[in-house]
Amino acid sequence: VDAVHQAFAQGVAQTSLIGGIIMAAGTLIVLAILPGRRGFAKHNAEPGAGTTANEAATVREHTGATR
Repeated sequence: VDAVHQAFAQGVAQTSLIGGIIMAAGTLIVLAILPGRRGFAKHNAEPGAGTTANEAATVREHTGATR
């Protein structure tokens, strides 16, 4: 019974380590890709959210928004 418990604990520890490594690699990939999309949020913002009225009007013109 002790051997089974030890084998189970070792298996859980190894899969947790592998899962953590995969999550860390995924996080690094996402951080490397997403910074290129920061300009998208700036162009879609409404006035008062760090954009000028002209920038917001340009966004509405391109998106067809009426507000």
